Amino acid sequence: MKKYGELLFLTLFTLVGTVSSNCFAADSLDNKSQDVRVWTTFGFGFARWASDPAITLGASLNAKLANELLTARFLYNDVFQISIFGPPSHPDENVWDIGILYGRIAKGRYGYASISGGLSLIRGVRYQSGYAYTPPYGYTYADIEDSFTGVGIPAEAQLFWTPTNFFGIGLYAFCDYGFSGKRSFGGVMLSLQFGQLK
Repeated sequence: MKKYGELLFLTLFTLVGTVSSNCFAADSLDNKSQDVRVWTTFGFGFARWASDPAITLGASLNAKLANELLTARFLYNDVFQISIFGPPSHPDENVWDIGILYGRIAKGRYGYASISGGLSLIRGVRYQSGYAYTPPYGYTYADIEDSFTGVGIPAEAQLFWTPTNFFGIGLYAFCDYGFSGKRSFGGVMLSLQFGQLK
């Protein structure tokens, strides 16, 4: 299943890159592409963090000038746990990032495609079962918290349809490499856009 998720993610990045290369020439001829456009994006989707599936919520602020795109994003991933008989096996596990990304964008008549990369702050918490010292009981078997904070290298690809001047809907593929297997994550969201899109 993990291989299929990675294949889908790479396919979307390749698709966005192909669309972008075909659209940059036409976009550069449009005088309106020189104007600054600003919009927000809100999304919901799924991700894989280490070997676990997660539910993702995301938001970003985007600014476009000609074929350049500057993005400030926030992504929150919560590990998906199903517990039918009793409480979940672990307390809530999550990872989030705040990133600044720079990229290229191709604007067409019905939408746009973009691809970006940058730097981010990653923070998260995981739990593993083991023995921990708990006064006054001594060593007991419990969930041990493993929290972390670090720097990451985020990347994202967007493919959106913009039927109106202020509303858009599309796919948002994302990843963040956190220099450690337990910190890196990637996934896809269905996202909505609001702002100056045309």
